[in-house]
Amino acid sequence: FSSDNATSTHSNEAPRLTPMPRCLMHWWTPLAIAEGLLRWTLIVAFFWGGQPHWPSSEAMKLCMTITGAGLAFSAWQQRSHDNAANAKQAQTAIERDDYWKRREQIYQLLGSKNPGLRLSAVALLTELADSASHSTLLNKAEKQQLQRHIIDTLCLQVRHEGLCIQEEGDKREHTTIQQNILTSIFQRINPPQQDSSGANWSESTIGLNDCTIFPPISIRSIVTNSTLDLRGTTFEKRVEISESIIKCILWNDAHFNSRLDVTNSSDIG
Repeated sequence: FSSDNATSTHSNEAPRLTPMPRCLMHWWTPLAIAEGLLRWTLIVAFFWGGQPHWPSSEAMKLCMTITGAGLAFSAWQQRSHDNAANAKQAQTAIERDDYWKRREQIYQLLGSKNPGLRLSAVALLTELADSASHSTLLNKAEKQQLQRHIIDTLCLQVRHEGLCIQEEGDKREHTTIQQNILTSIFQRINPPQQDSSGANWSESTIGLNDCTIFPPISIRSIVTNSTLDLRGTTFEKRVEISESIIKCILWNDAHFNSRLDVTNSSDIG
């Protein structure tokens, strides 16, 4: 969805009631409110005019009317609160299922022999990660689980493209897909700015181990707590790390067939 459509959708929504505090969501709350209204209206009627007197029948009717209105409004507010809570739970379930269905559909595209479809699937998968990270309906655990699946799927695709299967495209096409995946990953392991719409993978482990990576890699100006697992990976082109702080890089048995350049301004754990 575009941001314009999202803005239009939010602007057309009916205003929501302010949620009631949990302390007011007891079955006896409407009765307590009604009893309080009846007590205070009777006290006012009893002392109306400055002298204590028994309220007239009209005053008693008014007191009962106010009490009944308070009872009805309190009960209606509780029912509206319950309906809103149930609707939110249903919407959350729908959105959760939608995210997973979209991921499965994208996963099928990644298995296509058409490199153009696989490249499109990579873009769709990163968009899914970005939108899910800012969802107001998914809880933190659900967001983390979905992001973990997306990261793992992208890393698996890098490994698959490194096999350079001829029926799935030439080496240039495999290289392009790997380049797009790696660029997307490096963008998201850098902690996003406050107004950024991207997903935050700055605490995640990126499993790029046992791959053959064709494009050159340039990691510049990245500060991250991510762990880059590059063990057993072969890099065909130059790898450059400059002006970056990376919590941990695992590169036991990694092979650099071109060059590995790490500037002094970088700090690697």
